[in-house]
Amino acid sequence: MEQAVDHQQQISRLDERFMADPYLAENVGQAHANWALDAGRVVEGSGRLGRAFTLGQRAVRKLTWWYNLPQFQQVQEFHGAAVRSIDAMITHLYHLTNRVQALESMHSEQRMRSVESQLKAMRDEQLALRQRIAELEAQLKHEA
Repeated sequence: MEQAVDHQQQISRLDERFMADPYLAENVGQAHANWALDAGRVVEGSGRLGRAFTLGQRAVRKLTWWYNLPQFQQVQEFHGAAVRSIDAMITHLYHLTNRVQALESMHSEQRMRSVESQLKAMRDEQLALRQRIAELEAQLKHEA
């Protein structure tokens, strides 16, 4: 029960990261749903021949489970590790993307502040030059 709750919490945390990429969300969802192998799974048939085939599959599975079990366990462990690794990589990618966006916005704000301070300095210089021009014009009028 606890594992199911943890699994649902992981999926809900993953969902928020997939808002921009539904293809990735769909494939990770499939990986989560289908990573475990069912050694007893058989293809159900219809009709008499299909039912006979289904019974034959079940008989073969039951007779060979001891032989195939180690391979199934190994494959299942690998699939579980692959799904957990994908989740970890997606989590890291999500955090890195957020960090890059934060750094980009911070850099943009700093650049904006820098440009604004340069514009203010130019405005102040322009006002000082206009005042100096006005003073020089007034001086010329007095001399003439």
